[in-house]
Amino acid sequence: MKKFVLIENQLTKLTPFKHFHDLINLKINDHNESGLGFDNITDFNQSIKLFRHNEYRAPFYLDVDNTKCQIKSWDNNENVNIPIFELLEKIHDPKTNRSWVACCWTDPNNNSSLKDLVYVYRNFDDNTLRDVFSDNVINNGLSVVSNTFFIIYGEWPGVPLFHTLLNDNMIYWPIQTVNNESIFVDTVSYHDGKFAEYIFKPRTYGCFEHNNILISPKSTFKIDFFGRSRLHLKNSDFPFDKLKLKIKSNIQHKKLDLGLYEFNLDTGETGYIYARVNAGYGAEVEESTRMRLAYTVHRS
Repeated sequence: MKKFVLIENQLTKLTPFKHFHDLINLKINDHNESGLGFDNITDFNQSIKLFRHNEYRAPFYLDVDNTKCQIKSWDNNENVNIPIFELLEKIHDPKTNRSWVACCWTDPNNNSSLKDLVYVYRNFDDNTLRDVFSDNVINNGLSVVSNTFFIIYGEWPGVPLFHTLLNDNMIYWPIQTVNNESIFVDTVSYHDGKFAEYIFKPRTYGCFEHNNILISPKSTFKIDFFGRSRLHLKNSDFPFDKLKLKIKSNIQHKKLDLGLYEFNLDTGETGYIYARVNAGYGAEVEESTRMRLAYTVHRS
């Protein structure tokens, strides 16, 4: 099954220059004109790429292309391949506690090199930290102080969706996109909003939405709960049907299509809608990855 990896870093360091530089590469509609539908964001075919500032002077950078994923050093020719598909498989292995793996040095020192990096996970049966490939317990079962390069979470059971967080102090991300038959890699940027909104961002039909309040001039309106998500707009291969979307409402409603629901206000002039995509513990606790929406609905 095709894997979908979304990478986050430096989201809190947006500058006006980065903001407006990104905007010149984003197409908001066919005529690129502002309006109520301005956030239907896609990429122009031709763009000006910004070589992002290495603000934390990270000594290494991540390099991804259609065939491989590598960590490379700025200062020399040192590099190491990341066994990305093996790591993604391990994340959803039943023996992996809370669906994560990390890349780190378990014995960091001045002589540590990229070849000394270790991939670790937490074992479900005994809660020990173990090497992904040897399955040996790390550091004889004792806690370890480590310089972690990245952590990959896959907290959506049965969904090939993976959230990658980079340590900006250690590894730099030059912003690359890969889309082939096996994998889709993209960056969650400021313009996509939170990680959750990259996947779970509704489009409404027949009503107006502001600050989680829906105003409908008619008795019926529709909501496509994935309609404005960046992932929906950029990659139609994503299996949205595997996301466990739950809808609760005191308004009559019916499912029309995948993620698309019609609501009927005939029985009253106010109501509520609650929508949620179920996930694991980590994604539910962290606000940026929590996929929940609550609307108050009014008939105008």
